[in-house]
Amino acid sequence: MIGGGIGPKRYVRPPLGTAAGDLLVFNGSTWEAQAATSIGTLDHAALTGGLPWASSGHTGTANRLAGFNGSGVAINVPLDASGGVLGYDAGLLSLAAADAGAGLAYPSAANTWTRLTLAADKGIYATGAGTLATYDLTAFARSLLDDATAGAARTTLGLDLSGDYGDGSDGALTFDGTTTYASFTTTTGVAPNLIYTLTRDVFATTISVSSGKKVRTAGFVLHSSGLTSNAGQIHNDGDPGSGSSGGANTGTEGTLQSTRAGGGGGATTSGAQTNSGGNGSGSGGRNVTGSASGAGGVAGGGAGGTGGTASAPTAVQGSIRGRNFAARGRLADNTAANGGNGGGGGGATSTTGTATGGGGGAAGGGVRLIFYGYDGTGGVISADGGNGANGASTGDGQAGGGGGGCGGYVHVHVRHLTAWGTVRALGGAFGSGSNGGSAGSAGGGGLVVQLVGA
Repeated sequence: MIGGGIGPKRYVRPPLGTAAGDLLVFNGSTWEAQAATSIGTLDHAALTGGLPWASSGHTGTANRLAGFNGSGVAINVPLDASGGVLGYDAGLLSLAAADAGAGLAYPSAANTWTRLTLAADKGIYATGAGTLATYDLTAFARSLLDDATAGAARTTLGLDLSGDYGDGSDGALTFDGTTTYASFTTTTGVAPNLIYTLTRDVFATTISVSSGKKVRTAGFVLHSSGLTSNAGQIHNDGDPGSGSSGGANTGTEGTLQSTRAGGGGGATTSGAQTNSGGNGSGSGGRNVTGSASGAGGVAGGGAGGTGGTASAPTAVQGSIRGRNFAARGRLADNTAANGGNGGGGGGATSTTGTATGGGGGAAGGGVRLIFYGYDGTGGVISADGGNGANGASTGDGQAGGGGGGCGGYVHVHVRHLTAWGTVRALGGAFGSGSNGGSAGSAGGGGLVVQLVGA
């Protein structure tokens, strides 16, 4: 019930003479019945003088009951949404003022908003369930928070690194096996399984290589000023031997001027013949690791070809391990830092049958990648040597397997790294011999350099 001085009185018996619809009102000394239809506002003098409430001169308010505060001052008591009476509470009054128009429920953890002291350059954060606090949020911090992209954030921070990672002039690239870029790639195969080969240096904003798709760099440099996501393969692997043919010698490649040196051809016979396999070719410049390619296998009197010889850089030529040399893929004397050498072909010998020695694998080439951000989850970067081919024969023929090509070199410079995935420059595997012919030798590994940072 409403009225000053109610205190703890409970279970009040209605006075005699009350009628249906009457309200019980405490007038300061006793309870008395008042007709609900006479309620406008409640005035203390009106109660004690027995005057109708409406004659007190106070104006009623919609959805409120009339009452007084115990000091003779008339008030309008609000009803809540369900028609109940809201008693006076200083905390609720403060909360109502602070949360006016905010649509916050009562009571809730949001009440803690009213306990915060807000000021300029302050943010609000949760310190636990139902508790909030403030932290410093400067104008500069706000200028960074409203940046929608990594590029915008770099600009705000003064870290426009396009000079290092390219100007993004080729835009966002998606190597998905279907999309083509005739201005800087050629493709083989049929969509959605196209294989890409670069024809010049590329300057992307972002790069996406889909799972199972391949991009051959062919000695050109691939840049991205944003994120590169590689779930497929970015490579410059040497070609494998095939039958008696060695992996192809591509000659000088791209702006790196590296080569994928070819493998030696396997020997062939028909009838009473004994032939030796061909030698793998050497790289046109310096091998960055000094690793040799594998020799071909021997078959009877037919010797296998030797692998391409390795020639390590001299002391005065330096190394592509340093960023200044690796940026061009060339040594200090401007010699191309070639990755490796081709494997030797297998020998062949026969009396009445035939024999075909396996061709040697080609060497891996050079790979140079410059990415602002890189996520290689599930992906591969490689400059592997090609595998030697297996020997084959009929009748009494014997054939040796081809030797594996030497691994090339990979140099990747990344500003921000999520995951490397697989990065490698493996030597090619040897080919097996046939009918007693010996297997070739595996190629030596190449060089991998991975740099993270500005």
